[in-house]
Amino acid sequence: NVGLLIRAFSSLIRENPTLRAIVVIIGDGPMRPYLEKMVKDLHLDAYVVFKGVIPNAYRILNAVDVFVLPSLSEGSPISLLEAMASGKSIAASDISAISEIVDDGKDAILFNPKKLDPLKSVMLSLYNNPDLRIKIATNAKKKASHYDVNLIFEKILQIYSAKKKVS
Repeated sequence: NVGLLIRAFSSLIRENPTLRAIVVIIGDGPMRPYLEKMVKDLHLDAYVVFKGVIPNAYRILNAVDVFVLPSLSEGSPISLLEAMASGKSIAASDISAISEIVDDGKDAILFNPKKLDPLKSVMLSLYNNPDLRIKIATNAKKKASHYDVNLIFEKILQIYSAKKKVS
């Protein structure tokens, strides 16, 4: 659903020509040529950067202010957890896999992933409101600690140990 992100950003730039922001797209796949053409057709070459596959992509999160996850579906959104652990302000699709992890308005701002205007509004709101960005980022980082691998692994071991005793 990266096309929605590109279209929403294009609309933002057209309506707010003084906006100073860029979109960094991490990852690769069969949609990349189509998305690159969309960027060119919308005259966004100076605003959108395709980075492709980056090992340990979470490291690039240090350079961004807002992480956007516009997915239509997710299994376990690891990139969301990485953004949370990095203390990033988050805009994400209001789908079950994401809303089960974050609380709308607290750890992230959720939007309808099938409509352009809600995403555009969320991005503009986060752009214009540094206090909101800080609040979301701080809460997200706190919540990410619940998903720490050492904590989760220990809980899994406890579950298996309890089941072993019952058997």
